[in-house]
Amino acid sequence: MSKVEQLESDIRELVAEMDTWEDPYVEFYKRGVAGKRKCADTCIVANYLHVKLDGERVQVDGKHVMGWVGFDDTEYVKLPDEVVQFIRDFDAGKHPELVSADN
Repeated sequence: MSKVEQLESDIRELVAEMDTWEDPYVEFYKRGVAGKRKCADTCIVANYLHVKLDGERVQVDGKHVMGWVGFDDTEYVKLPDEVVQFIRDFDAGKHPELVSADN
């Protein structure tokens, strides 16, 4: 398996884990994850995945996540509906306690 295929597999596993979450807000809050609003590289979901993936580059477009290894990128992986709604709410101004200090 190539590095990019492994990264995509790892992303899919983490997204599947997020799909089991009853409330993404609670899960991000208890894990101490923060992020920037409307920022694909450093939004709260991207920051969570970045840490869980040992620093691999990821980007979230609001509905999907993808990662990079060098110049190779993974396929888009669809995020669970609850996480997509959390992103919308977060970007709209909810959950200010989860905004990173450098936002």
